[in-house]
Amino acid sequence: MYASVIAYRMIILKLTLSLMKKINPKINPVILIPMHKQEPSPHEKLSLIQCQKILGDYPTYLLHPQGMSTKIYEAIFPTLQTLTAPPNSMSSISAYNKLMISPFIFDALNSYSHILIHEPDAIVLKNDLHYWCEQDFDYIGAPWFTSDATEDLQLKGTGNFGLSLIKTKTANTLFTDNPRWFSTSMIIRDLLRGLRGQKGAFSRAIKSMGSSGRLAGAHHLYKDHCDIFWSYVAPKVAPHLRIAPPEQAIYFSWEQSPKKCLTICNGKLPFGIHAWPKYDLTFLEPLLMESGIILNAYHSA
Repeated sequence: MYASVIAYRMIILKLTLSLMKKINPKINPVILIPMHKQEPSPHEKLSLIQCQKILGDYPTYLLHPQGMSTKIYEAIFPTLQTLTAPPNSMSSISAYNKLMISPFIFDALNSYSHILIHEPDAIVLKNDLHYWCEQDFDYIGAPWFTSDATEDLQLKGTGNFGLSLIKTKTANTLFTDNPRWFSTSMIIRDLLRGLRGQKGAFSRAIKSMGSSGRLAGAHHLYKDHCDIFWSYVAPKVAPHLRIAPPEQAIYFSWEQSPKKCLTICNGKLPFGIHAWPKYDLTFLEPLLMESGIILNAYHSA
């Protein structure tokens, strides 16, 4: 009986997705799951299973470093396709951040309207991907808060990259237009710092005068996290970018302070959660189970 109910729901889901595509054929998102290790943790395995269950009708790619076996992931997620990253581009957190602000993934997936970045520690709760694509934001991710003090948290901005949605054409247009992100004033600042003896400042200024100072080459010079780049750096040089306001982004994704997020959302869960095993898992577990997620899948893995 239970199996027949699940089968019926899957048929309805496929019909709904098919209808959505006919209504707006220009929306054709793809899911990208970056993974740098050959075997997922139990939590990550559960997230993969959930992604396939909720978003299995969308094309999904595993982004992995060259030489890494993907057999375990393909066994968990049979329809998974693979995208091989350049050598050493996922060898560290710093290398990964550089990869995710480079033209590589956006050029490789340029036939899709949007890219849903689904890091392995993210979990999807609702089949709302098409809805969020229709909101026409260029970038959306879990909002940040002004403080870590749980009593007075206030929404600060958008947003975290771990479960985020980026409009592919927008990113590729930015790389083609290639505006300068490292401004003249920043170059002068670093030249002066270099003259005062600050290590690395002078060479950074020299590098920034070339292609590294422009958006398409920023990955050669930029050293911060990729979500800061997409949330603050890119909109600063391209003010027309539509970054989702945190008041809307919180319905798309959560990360830190899930209790506060649930309060702001009036008890409603978002499309998904990033780093769900990390932030207050004791609080999240009953909410996830109410969503139909079988948590013993990772307890027993």
